[in-house]
Formats: sequence, structure tokens, C-alpha cells
Amino acid sequence: MNLFIAESQNGRFSKELHALRGIAALVVFFVHLQDRALDAFPDLWFPSIFNGSAAVVFFFVLSVLVVGMSLAKTWGRDHFLIEYGIRRLFRIMPLMVVMTTIGGLYLLFVNPHMPFPLYEDSYGDFSISKWIAGYIGYSMKANPPSWSIFVELVGSLLIPLMILSGRSARSVLVTLIGLTLLIFVDFDSQHRWHFYMISFYAGLSVLYWGRPLATYVTQMKQQFFWGLILLLAVGFYLMRFLMDGDMYGNPWMPLWETVMVTPLVAIIYYVPDRFSLLGKHIFQFFGDISFSLYLIHYLWIAALYNVMFLLMETDKIFLLLYIVLAVPTAMTLAHISYKYLELPFISMGKETFNRFVKRKAR
Repeated sequence: MNLFIAESQNGRFSKELHALRGIAALVVFFVHLQDRALDAFPDLWFPSIFNGSAAVVFFFVLSVLVVGMSLAKTWGRDHFLIEYGIRRLFRIMPLMVVMTTIGGLYLLFVNPHMPFPLYEDSYGDFSISKWIAGYIGYSMKANPPSWSIFVELVGSLLIPLMILSGRSARSVLVTLIGLTLLIFVDFDSQHRWHFYMISFYAGLSVLYWGRPLATYVTQMKQQFFWGLILLLAVGFYLMRFLMDGDMYGNPWMPLWETVMVTPLVAIIYYVPDRFSLLGKHIFQFFGDISFSLYLIHYLWIAALYNVMFLLMETDKIFLLLYIVLAVPTAMTLAHISYKYLELPFISMGKETFNRFVKRKAR
């Protein structure tokens, strides 16, 4: 019996984790919003309260728990891998195609005339080949946040193999150790994708150990329960700030963040009644628009910033107006994208697979 497949049969949609996905997207958004503000006011001090790296690791852990559980539920059905592939493509690629196209056009025709470029010169030159590679996130020139979508695509290809490792507790442990060691292998993978496969597998492994952990923590007194939650959250989110120097590229950081956030994800998933606040409409809205906000915001706030810079003086009024305009407009664009791009293509993916099944049945 496969441990992951067996546990997935009781799987459910988690409003709480959906909400946290939205909050993670907001964290990434505010990181980049802060970076743009510093372009105008380089001497202005902003507290570093937004940890975009930790938010991305959370995305990976959560993504494979949700996607892996969905795949494991259908495991063994006719054409289940084809269904999985079609649904993933229709879920991820439409918005990637749209935003990479917009980003490439912006870089070719708009960016050269703007006072602040889309990215620093140290990132290298933009080219048509890099534009094409950007459609799967291999190059992030056309839309910098798309690097994580490349990692997501690599992880999506490996999720079926990860599920196969659930044949026994020993197989799960060996895979965990193997993917942990992979982080420290010295090779130049694109966007360091090999750093993050442990995050993916850790999320899937929640299906094995998450329920026993939840049973244990619910027996704690309330103050100890919430103390544990706070400890995990602080350890996950703040460690990068406590370390000196630039920690990007340090293999220990994604590993640490994975170790801290995965138990947190497991507890929230299996003990939803303790986190009912996350089920409120506003948090569900953030969850709904999270993917669109993540891929849209960078290009939008860069364009908005440049237009405002050309139209007015860079003073405190500029900064305030920039923030006041950037937040609601980015969320509005993300909501439009979710409603008129994401949802229709998700439905189209289901219809495409159903048509495939009907043709095979003839």
C-alpha cells in the first residue's frame, strides 16, 4: 500500500492554506514594492519585514501538498498521468504566456525609455532567445518572479516519482535524505532548482506524518500549542534576517525554511478549527488572486513607478501616492486575471481531458 495514495483519499480543500498562499503572495508583492520605493529614496531606511524567499519556499511546500494529493487521489485511474499533465499545463501556462509576452514587449519597446529599468544591468542583456526561454521561466528577464515557476514545473515533473516513493516509511526516509543531500551537490542548476526539491518532497511527506503530529499537538495546552506555532513561524520567517550577509544562494537557508514551515503547514491542514480566522472572505480573496498577483505585480509596479516618476517630483507625496495606487490596482488586475483568465483555462483543462477520454473510448 502506498502511504501517500492511501492518505490522499481523505484529502480536502484547505481554506486555511489557501488563505496563507494569498498572504505569501502579498509578502512577495510588498518586497518588490519596497524595492521600487528605495529607487526613489535610496537613503530612506525601511525595516526589512518582508521575507520574499521564505514566502516562495512556503509556495513550494504548499503546492506539492495540494497538487500531490490531487494526483494521488486519481492514481491508477485510466489516463491519470495525462489528466495530471493537462491540468497542470492549463493551470500554470496561460498566465505565464500572457505575462511573458507583455514583459518581453515592455523590455523591447518601453523599458529603454524609462528612467528606471525593469532589472539591474548585472542581470545581463535581454534577447529574443531569453524571451522565448521565459515562457517556462527558464529565463526570468521578461518577468523576474517567473524563475519560481520554472522550479514549479521541474517539481511538477517529479511529483509522480515522489508519490511512488510512498511505498514504505523507509522509502520516504531515504528520499528525504537523498533530496536533502542534493541541496549540497555543487552544480549550477538553473535558478538553483535542486535547492528546492526537498521543499516539494517535504510538502508531500505531510501526508505521511502530518496526521500523527496534529494528534499530538492538539493534546497540548493552548498556550503550548500557540507557542509552538509562534516558534515555527518566527523560525521560518525571520532566520534570514538574523543571519549576516547575503544569504541568497546559501543552501542552508531553503533547507532551514523548509524544516520550519512544513510542520506549520501540516498543523494548519490537519487542525483547521484552530485557524478558522483564515476562512474569512478577505483571506480567501487573497488566496484566489495569489497566482495572478505573483506573476502580474512586478511588471505593473515597475511601469506605474516609472510613469509617476516622469509626471511628478519624487517627494514623500510621491512615495505615499505610489503605495496608495500600487496596492489596490495590482490587486484589481490580479482579480481580473483570476476571473477572466485563470478560471476559464482551469475549466478548459478539465474539458480538454474529458474530450480526450471520449475520443479514446470510441
